[in-house]
Amino acid sequence: VVGWGQTTVPTGLSNVVAVAAGGNLNLALRNDGNVVSWGNYPNVQVPVPVGLSNVVAIAMGQNHNLALRGDGTLVAWGYNDFGQITVPAGLSNVVAMAGGAYHSVALRGDGTVAVWTSNGSALTTVPSGLTNVVTVTSGYSHIVAMRSDGSVVAWGYYQPQTTVPTGLSNVVAVAAGGSHNLALTGTLAPTLKSSLFAQTVIAGTTTTFRANTSGSLPSYYQWRLNGANILGATNISLILTNMSINQVGSYSVVISNSFGNVTSSSAELGMVPFVITNQPPSKHVIIGGSTSLSVGCESVLPLTYQWRLRGTNIPGATASTLILTNVNLSQDGGYTVLVSNTAGSVLSAKGALTVDLLAAWGGTYGQISPPGGLSNVVAVAGGNDQSLALRSDGTVFSWEDYFGQLSVPLGLSNVVAVASGEYHFLALRADSTVVAWGNNSKGQATVPLGLNNVVAVAGGGNVSLAVRAGGDVVAWGDNTSRQTTMPDGLSSVVAVAVGAEHCLALRDDGTVVAWGFDVGSPPANVPTGLSNVVAVAAGGYSSLALLADGDVFAWVFCCVLLTLTAGISNVVAVAKGNNHSLVLRADGKMIAWGSNQYGQTNVPITVVPFAAIACGYFHSIGISAFGPPFITTRLRNRQVSVGGNVYFRVEAMGEWPLHYQWQRNGVNVPGGTNQVLRLTGVTTNDAGNYSVIVTNTLGTATIPSASLTVKFGAIQSSLDNNLPWNTDDSASGWFAQTTTTHDGVDAAQSGLIWHDQESWLESSVTGPGTLTYWWKVSSEPDYDYLDFYLDGVLQPGSISGEVLWQKRTNTIASGTHSLRWVYSKDVSDSFGQDAGWVDEVKFTTPTVPPQFGGGLSMTNGLFNLQLTGTPGDSVVIESSLNLTTWLPLQTNTLPLGSLNLSIPRGTNQQQFFRARIQ
Repeated sequence: VVGWGQTTVPTGLSNVVAVAAGGNLNLALRNDGNVVSWGNYPNVQVPVPVGLSNVVAIAMGQNHNLALRGDGTLVAWGYNDFGQITVPAGLSNVVAMAGGAYHSVALRGDGTVAVWTSNGSALTTVPSGLTNVVTVTSGYSHIVAMRSDGSVVAWGYYQPQTTVPTGLSNVVAVAAGGSHNLALTGTLAPTLKSSLFAQTVIAGTTTTFRANTSGSLPSYYQWRLNGANILGATNISLILTNMSINQVGSYSVVISNSFGNVTSSSAELGMVPFVITNQPPSKHVIIGGSTSLSVGCESVLPLTYQWRLRGTNIPGATASTLILTNVNLSQDGGYTVLVSNTAGSVLSAKGALTVDLLAAWGGTYGQISPPGGLSNVVAVAGGNDQSLALRSDGTVFSWEDYFGQLSVPLGLSNVVAVASGEYHFLALRADSTVVAWGNNSKGQATVPLGLNNVVAVAGGGNVSLAVRAGGDVVAWGDNTSRQTTMPDGLSSVVAVAVGAEHCLALRDDGTVVAWGFDVGSPPANVPTGLSNVVAVAAGGYSSLALLADGDVFAWVFCCVLLTLTAGISNVVAVAKGNNHSLVLRADGKMIAWGSNQYGQTNVPITVVPFAAIACGYFHSIGISAFGPPFITTRLRNRQVSVGGNVYFRVEAMGEWPLHYQWQRNGVNVPGGTNQVLRLTGVTTNDAGNYSVIVTNTLGTATIPSASLTVKFGAIQSSLDNNLPWNTDDSASGWFAQTTTTHDGVDAAQSGLIWHDQESWLESSVTGPGTLTYWWKVSSEPDYDYLDFYLDGVLQPGSISGEVLWQKRTNTIASGTHSLRWVYSKDVSDSFGQDAGWVDEVKFTTPTVPPQFGGGLSMTNGLFNLQLTGTPGDSVVIESSLNLTTWLPLQTNTLPLGSLNLSIPRGTNQQQFFRARIQ
């Protein structure tokens, strides 16, 4: 095609057999029956209808388009302000058409004409008795038809162009302009105005060849197939119905009149069993969700379908639409469908179905549309309008960002944790350094120089926090609400969280510290008595705390507790958005509550179980539980005083259910089968290296161990034992001092109290055993006393006045018993130092010789037996072949009075074993 004036022909347009122009648009018909359109201005006329094919002729009106298909039907598109593209229902057997300004006209194979428009009856009223028409053409608002006898009929709005000149006859061709017409008359031999062109049609359908000719009338036609005359095919159009294989071949036509004849060139007619109009699409679906794949076909004959996955037939998948429910990873792959009818079969193109493990919902932009095929995701984070995913290989992906903040730094790798603020991100690398990027308006993305040894990060608003291995917190960014002003004495921190204007720190003893909010506003704080906390989350102006027993506390501002939605128990993870909350239960179910303005609490019910969760400001993210276990946290070394509490917590991915087994020094911890290992009332026997083994049906995962160091607290040191001690937290509590002692080193002294008050010190022991201690008092005689209570019962021998160091002994029966020392004052008067002292508290239990029990069994070449004895004893296991020479096998410390031993099998001789206390 060559165009000039106000048009630019599309590059590469070829194999064109017809063109049409009108208004600001152009059409080209290619020899494969497809249509191409282009124009000077993008408008509704330009796009060709999807699936338009098998076209044999084209025409245009002022702002609309017409296409004649081989089956004699019309397709129209473009402007429809006067109904010009509303093809009359049932219109068929069309052989030619034309378009005017606001109307369309069609010529049927029987020589009759149809016109449609809402622009007036002058056009739509076809002249009575108009038949034997062989050509129609249209001007702006009128129509001209040429009949087979060479006469012409015109009609429309204006008289000049619709008044046919008197005596006009022997017409061989007509044309209509905007408001005028042309007619060619004379005696001419037949002439072909255009060649026939090849067609490929669908089996069972109808197609048409039409001779585009001029010359004196009448004309005579003889159609041929492969050079042989087709019986009865003597019309200007050859209409082939119910196409079958025997009609495939080369078609031509011989045209003759009184002055000569002409033979057209041949056009090949091919046939396909049907046409696939819509190939199976590629799709993404969340694991556990539902989706469908479909194929669209144009066919007259009945079709059958067989869907395939990766080339293998899917049993029962024999409909045009394949519906997939509760999708799993085994259904990820390429889908095709073999479509068949009696004329043949066609295999569709491949549609790829990607099963995603990452689900996101809510939000105002594209935060809920993670990149397709994102796999091996082990952690996620969400900001205002962006999301971040960490993969198991240490790489990071981000998606959507309305303000262009989140391009992941090139080369970022070896990442072990991620966090997000409002418009900035944080990544913790395996070398314990931090990378930050994104909005830096408050310095929140500028990592402090020299920051290292980091074990945890958090972000929120314009603030960033990092926890270092020593338990201290480093903060940077916005401080308008005191978010980066650290509380005095903050230490032993294991995790942090950031809300809109406040921060939370979780300490290793399970307590929480809060700070932030504007000066003059209620300060950030935590509910009184909140303890046993293993994870925290902050968002907006509220906070969440996950307790070791799976319960959750929620509060806002200065400790106003929030009512939780039903079913929140057995929780393993918490997350906070700006005004909504998420919790993840041990059964993989996610529960959401709070603002649902953007659908952020509409948890997808198909994605169960979840393995990890996160919140953005207005959206939510969840990772489906799938695959073998993968532990996403690292254990930290801990230090705790005797009698204190400590928590080890692990987060893991993997197909649910996950099973946990905590170990100390490589030996299973009895009862340590939960996500959280809770050690309360710690003793020196609890010291050691702790790790965890996580298993599911697909595999096992473990991580490097962390050490637990148990130290004596000040009270333990002053009393010379490792018993768990409690006293009042105020000034009235007992304290360690070195001034007044029995052993010359240190002792515990009662606290500062006033009249009618008391200072108490308490512990507990498990008997049977013997308790001894030294005590002393300096007080008002006979009124202010130092007393000792056993199980709440005052024991004889209370002391008062000026009493020097005395030793006391109590026999403790079996079971657990409470010990309580109390210095109390009466209603008036003070004498002496007004205090009591206790030193060298000893509790001894009778030694139980180690004994073997529980029977002897053998597994995998090892003898298994059980040893019982006194808890804490260090026992050497020895073996002998002759009861004379004994060889040590292993040394163990009895954890809770019993220990399962595995001893290597020796030679085929009888062996003897014994246990000896070191």
